[in-house]
Amino acid sequence: MKRRGGDRGGAPDDAPPPSVPVPPLRRDLEWAPIPGDPPAWRLHDPRMGRSLRLDARGREIALRMDRVQAFGTLRERIAEGGRPIAPDALARVLAAFSGLGLLDDDAARDAAGARDGMLERRDARDLPLLVPPDLRFECTACGACCVGVNVGPVTPEIARDLEGELHDALSEATGVAQGFLVTLRPDEAGGDGDDIRICRTRNGACVFLEADGLCAIHRRWGPARKPRVCRLFPYQFVTTPRGIAVGLQTECRDILAASRGAPLAERIDELRAALALAGDIPEARMLLSLDGETTMPFDAYLDLEEEVCRAIEAAGGGGWRCAAIGWNAVAARAAAAGRPLPAPDRDADALRQVLWTFARDLGVALEALRRSCRTRSTRVRFRDDNVALVLEALSDAPLLADRILDDDRGEAARFARFHFVNGWRGKDMLGPPDLVRAASTAGLRWFLIRALAQSRARQVHRLDASAQDVVDAAVAVQMLLRNRRVTPILGRLADRTTTLFGSHLASLVASRARMRVDDPRTDFFLL
Repeated sequence: MKRRGGDRGGAPDDAPPPSVPVPPLRRDLEWAPIPGDPPAWRLHDPRMGRSLRLDARGREIALRMDRVQAFGTLRERIAEGGRPIAPDALARVLAAFSGLGLLDDDAARDAAGARDGMLERRDARDLPLLVPPDLRFECTACGACCVGVNVGPVTPEIARDLEGELHDALSEATGVAQGFLVTLRPDEAGGDGDDIRICRTRNGACVFLEADGLCAIHRRWGPARKPRVCRLFPYQFVTTPRGIAVGLQTECRDILAASRGAPLAERIDELRAALALAGDIPEARMLLSLDGETTMPFDAYLDLEEEVCRAIEAAGGGGWRCAAIGWNAVAARAAAAGRPLPAPDRDADALRQVLWTFARDLGVALEALRRSCRTRSTRVRFRDDNVALVLEALSDAPLLADRILDDDRGEAARFARFHFVNGWRGKDMLGPPDLVRAASTAGLRWFLIRALAQSRARQVHRLDASAQDVVDAAVAVQMLLRNRRVTPILGRLADRTTTLFGSHLASLVASRARMRVDDPRTDFFLL
């Protein structure tokens, strides 16, 4: 079984006696291979909605946990495969499985019962909305959310509306006669599954976007006739044991102004109407993984979330300060659980080498993905703008490291705090498999945001990025990192991400000038 960061303190040192019974793994767990070398497998828990990545050794042990058996018997069965396991090592594996609720024991059954109760309340539609009191948003009608994105999938109901009484009026308003929707086959959409229907674009923007930034459908017939995805944006909802958490997708390019709008807590009816459109709502797990092996109950996570958000708001810093606050809080929880995270162990020169090797490997993986997704079509232009921007930023990053790793100020710092607090309160931190990975991935995300902002600023001959540069970079980076083709790349780099943007985050920022790699050549601006 793979353990993040090697051996750490706090794992059980004393193995149980050989006669102690060991529960089997639950029968409803599902296996799926993960392509790569060396081979790996995903053990998925459909009941709790989470997965555990296992290497070949971990899978070998798990497959022998198919019955109630004595601890000593389990060791003997594992040894039959040719690779004996020490008692204390097996005890650590069993503690990890137990902590994640994967064993067929009372703890797992209790967690499942609590979750079932939560789902019953959700089905009754009586869960309260959990809206952060300081969360603000008011659309400025800038129109940017209709540019550079696929508006869809368009539901059959909306499609029928657009092909019925609205068609002639919209055709005259938009100047489009060949139909407003495009249906992509699975091979065109970049994967398997069913056909997907999206709104046609014109010059990279939704065909219904008018010159003043308003929607042609909304202007004439109101929001109820628009595609569901448009009516939902920017709200996001997550079902939790306490109610439905409300957050924002911070992919609005005018968020600096929009986040000064009316408090969402004053618009419950509007939120309820959006919630009714949301369909399947993501569910927070009852037992959350702290570090891939140790769990924490949801209420303990809420305490952590409140601690982090209050500290971010009190500190008044920018993105790097926010990332450090989140990481330090998670690390403190891990230490309190007897699972201290690895301490920084590299000097600045070694850290610089690790950082730029990581950036190179991430760039290579993204470029390979980019090449693999190129598709020829006479009716569709396939765009890879976001990955192109990030690749360019990664290539510039060594030259701009001191500015990338400098903290934000002014409006950029205000946006950074909004970004991180919304990520915690909106439950984005519950997306990764565990909180250690979530906190370090937040650091990686901010590194890419800052790198892209500085790269774009330098291209137009500005010394430093503006607050709007940072916002624009955040939109591009977040759209890229949430793409289902990119998430496997992040998974393969997860341990290195934790090392760099978790354990060594403070060292990176403190040594930012030494992270820079100067180019000795002189630039001559020819054209």
